[in-house]
Amino acid sequence: MERTKKLPQPAIEQPLSPARPRAAPPRPPAAPVAARPHWLEGVFTVEVGLYLLLGLIALGLRLWDLGRQLLPAAESATAWQSWLALQSQPYDLHGQSPLLVFGNVVVFLLFGASDAWARLLPALVGSLLAVLPWFLRRELGTVGALAATAVLTFSPTLLFFSRSLDGSMVAAAGALLLVICFLRYRQAAQIRYVYVGAIALALMLLSGPSTYGVLFIFGLYLLGAWLLSARGTANERQAGIALPPSADLGRAAIVGGAVFVLVATGLLTNLGGIQAGLVDGFSGWLSAFAPRAGGLPWFYPGLLLLLYEPLALVFGLIGLAWLVIDWRRGSQPTSLAGFLCYWFLAGLLLALLAGAKSPAAIVTLLVPLALLAGVAIGRLVETLDRPTLLDNGALYLALLLPVIAFGIAAWLSPSSLFGGRFASLERRIQTVELIVLFVLLLALITLAVRYVLRLRARGTALALGLCALGVLGVLTLHSAWAVGYQISAGEPLALSVTLPKTRLLIADVDDLAGQLKGNQTEIVVDPALQLPLGWYLREYRNVSYSRLTATPKAPLVLVAQENEAAAKPLLGGYAAQRYSLQSVWTPAAWQVIDWVRWLLYRQAPASPGGLEALLYVKR
Repeated sequence: MERTKKLPQPAIEQPLSPARPRAAPPRPPAAPVAARPHWLEGVFTVEVGLYLLLGLIALGLRLWDLGRQLLPAAESATAWQSWLALQSQPYDLHGQSPLLVFGNVVVFLLFGASDAWARLLPALVGSLLAVLPWFLRRELGTVGALAATAVLTFSPTLLFFSRSLDGSMVAAAGALLLVICFLRYRQAAQIRYVYVGAIALALMLLSGPSTYGVLFIFGLYLLGAWLLSARGTANERQAGIALPPSADLGRAAIVGGAVFVLVATGLLTNLGGIQAGLVDGFSGWLSAFAPRAGGLPWFYPGLLLLLYEPLALVFGLIGLAWLVIDWRRGSQPTSLAGFLCYWFLAGLLLALLAGAKSPAAIVTLLVPLALLAGVAIGRLVETLDRPTLLDNGALYLALLLPVIAFGIAAWLSPSSLFGGRFASLERRIQTVELIVLFVLLLALITLAVRYVLRLRARGTALALGLCALGVLGVLTLHSAWAVGYQISAGEPLALSVTLPKTRLLIADVDDLAGQLKGNQTEIVVDPALQLPLGWYLREYRNVSYSRLTATPKAPLVLVAQENEAAAKPLLGGYAAQRYSLQSVWTPAAWQVIDWVRWLLYRQAPASPGGLEALLYVKR
């Protein structure tokens, strides 16, 4: 059988396999969508928070219990004129600050008349002054400006005058604001700083005589800078006095003049305010330099700085010394630093030369002194590091030094230090206890010496600076509390203090008048008692201020103790009650230990003089 022959099969084309797709290149990761920052993130920083905190503390210290202390004679005169103006009665601006008189008219109209509301304007201005170093951070440094704000916030003198009806706070705040506006205009050449400076100057001129001392110091500085500019020296290029264009300067002068006239005249109701602001203020400043017999000692301003402002004084002088050292080493100080030194030294010289010493004279001195102290404290803080502070024991040495000093004082003379408060202490610290105290002191001194050897000169100096900062800070806070909320007779800062018994007198008058004709009761008041009683008897309609020449018909008569002998024969049908109204601080020959006791316990060794009144009630 034949095999069939297989015919060759045609080749079947195989379909090409599809090409393997290539992997797409990886996409770059999407950029994260940036979260929209909150509008506060760039504004509210730790630094801003610290300034807000210090500003709130300053405001609270100045407003809290503002009416606790009664108004003394000078303050009551200003408040009384505001009350009379509000009641559309004749009032006198002679010797008064038109800014405070007319400002309190508005305050009394809105909130009522009281001791606290009468002091509202100085308290607000004092709070503003405390935070003004915020605008000098570039010149003082971040830490230096914060330190200056803290010094201004807790300053006993500034706290006292912020809680007093006195125009010196307006002068101090206005002066610092002028300096800020001058510096900012030099840097940015913006006309708004000229306008703000013009308004600040107008309000300063209406605040009182202390303004003219500041303007005299500023004027001398500008004159010196202009003379250097005329000579074309390098120093002038550093100081750089640049005046605004005449057109801008003219508009700013118009704005400042309008503010001055409107405030001085009480919205054009009393043109005599212009004379009170310019003529009376300037003549009052000049008259302070007339020689005075039997007044306060010539070193009184320096004494106040030493007693009430030890922190600002010590660190301010350290800051001044640092600037001088830097200058001698060839480092040119900033124009602000040199000006602050000049401002403080010139102001201190004027205060010492004045015949009529006033506590308010040191208020404007404290502004440059506090800024210089801020510079010194800022340098101290910026120099500290952890190894020096903790590892080498600078902090521990700073804590040991005041303990050792206090222990030595207690060991040598406990009764003198404590002022007789612990009569048995000196008898008990004998033999065994004295030996124990000596051993403890010796151990502490040995430990302190060990830290000194470890720290060497630089670290020891930093420890001394920290110790001084802590001790002087505590003394400053102690003085601030005393003069702000517990002021008593014998305070050198307050030459005149109205005593609490004045409230008792007014309460007794109110009770007696309530049994008669109320606020229509006729009252005769000795002119020597017109201040401060004019303010506290403001609600009574039938009050006359005259000396007694015959037996009065009024059921209530108030006589000063100095006129008691002349008035007593005319008041045979009256019963009398005595009240102490005011105390006046007078210089006394105090010993060093007396000043130490006064600083610690506010005990004056000599009884101050004062004003006493007798209330006569018709039987």
